[in-house]
Amino acid sequence: MGNMKANRKFKEEEAVSAVIGVILMVAITVAIAATVYVYVSGITGGTTKTAPAVTFRITDAADSAVGGTYAAAGDDVFNFEHAGGDKLTMKDLKIQYKSSAVTSWTTIDATGVANGLKATIPTYLEVGDTIVLEAVTAAGTPSGDYTFRVIHTPSNSIILSETPYTAE
Repeated sequence: MGNMKANRKFKEEEAVSAVIGVILMVAITVAIAATVYVYVSGITGGTTKTAPAVTFRITDAADSAVGGTYAAAGDDVFNFEHAGGDKLTMKDLKIQYKSSAVTSWTTIDATGVANGLKATIPTYLEVGDTIVLEAVTAAGTPSGDYTFRVIHTPSNSIILSETPYTAE
């Protein structure tokens, strides 16, 4: 009979019903799952950047289309004309070049100068706009095969890789 008194003690207290308890547990689980999803999707970075679709036309100082051999004089200015495609923001681009004489890539810095080449670069590059690379010292004058590339930094994609000149 001593047990009966202990059980009566609990019967007098009221508790949350089983249905309400289950609903609260499901709601808490859903809230935790949503929080974890938002946290994990924020870490993975979300959407990826895609490379712009752009066509360039490279010309020499005499404004003729390139692709053959160059003479020692007159071909020390390279024009990259935006011939079609998306509008570009130049802060999103990295312009590099190398020659057969210098095999590592040289990046043209924010001042527009690198190893004897001076770049005239607009803030935005739309159809008809031109990037001009000009040799300002003997170091910038073509002395072998020149390869240029333009890299779209947000997508880390090469949007131009061209060897317009080959040494005679």
